[in-house]
Amino acid sequence: MISETGMGTVEPGFLAGELVNLFDDTNNNPERERVMQIWSALAPQENNARRTLIDHVYISLLHQGKGAAKIALDYFALVETPPSTAARDRIRTAIKDVVKQDRALDGRAKDLQRNAGWIRGRLFRR
Repeated sequence: MISETGMGTVEPGFLAGELVNLFDDTNNNPERERVMQIWSALAPQENNARRTLIDHVYISLLHQGKGAAKIALDYFALVETPPSTAARDRIRTAIKDVVKQDRALDGRAKDLQRNAGWIRGRLFRR
């Protein structure tokens, strides 16, 4: 949480913007993962800040290749309870578009979404 870091007076929107800037400056997956670690450590709760991070960091991360998509799935907990149904739908669509060509990532993504209550259905097809 932000208050636990001694940064309780920092505006969540400013923080989200700074994380977006950090992400935009990344050049490789270790740098992208560090941005996700910072997001996780700060854990902004304000809805507009979370929407900004979802749209400009999480979804963008998904589109940076297979390794980056794996990182995004590793940090799915950050977006598991999005601030709106629309945000959840944008995440779900981005995940679906990215993982459809990789069976392992697709299975993992479906498991994460199922556990989050985003999708329902049979675990086994007949």
